Amino acid sequence: MNSKRYIIFLALISVMTWSVNAVADKPIGYEDPEHGEAHTYIGRNLDGISGTADDYKLWIRAAQELEDGLNPDYPNWSTIELLPQFDDHGNPILNAAGKQFYKADEPDGWFSAHPVDGTWHLGGTDENTEPAWNIDIKRVSATDGFFMLRLSDEGIRLANNGDTEDMHKEWEQWLENGSGGYGSWGCHHHISFCAWADAGIAGQNIAATFTAIDTGTTGFIESDPFTIDFVTVPEPTTLLLLAAGSLLGLKRRR
Repeated sequence: MNSKRYIIFLALISVMTWSVNAVADKPIGYEDPEHGEAHTYIGRNLDGISGTADDYKLWIRAAQELEDGLNPDYPNWSTIELLPQFDDHGNPILNAAGKQFYKADEPDGWFSAHPVDGTWHLGGTDENTEPAWNIDIKRVSATDGFFMLRLSDEGIRLANNGDTEDMHKEWEQWLENGSGGYGSWGCHHHISFCAWADAGIAGQNIAATFTAIDTGTTGFIESDPFTIDFVTVPEPTTLLLLAAGSLLGLKRRR
């Protein structure tokens, strides 16, 4: 098969894929892989100095370190890629409006901050005494179509402005407690950034703004808004077509 015929073949496959697709109001047909490793962090007392105005003010920040090195955009995230999602037959997952389901692989976790010196800890080092704080993230604003997908039950969350999501307070024996030992209360939750967006179109910009709030009785002050930017990336078939086109162009120039 020559290069021209091969490109036509790939194009036909692409058309066939779009003509037989999974239509869903929820991302039905999506099978979630294991959660990622990168986390967005929540803490208090950002300046690390006791007795100042921010002692009881919450904050949100991206991870300082990633698997491949330091985060160059800390305390923010670089623009996060949203990948098109497909069912187990390779068909794009669409909702009733014809929008495709996009999802970010990383980051998908939220975690309370637990530095060695304890300056950002939310508090709670007694396993038998549950702290009075209860941390939620709140969606302040977002581009139309944005939502989050809870990995534990594939439930759609934070689909509307003002929606909140509990960050799952729990005791973890391996967490540093800020006093040179281990064992601390914290929050840890895996929930993916997602969007319904135009099918098969790369470069769509999406943004979402969050705050951290305390729904308990500790009295932590709501954090400043934290905005995360996203962009849709091409589907695999589109990448194949682009690559094949580039190879053909190189061949012709020779």
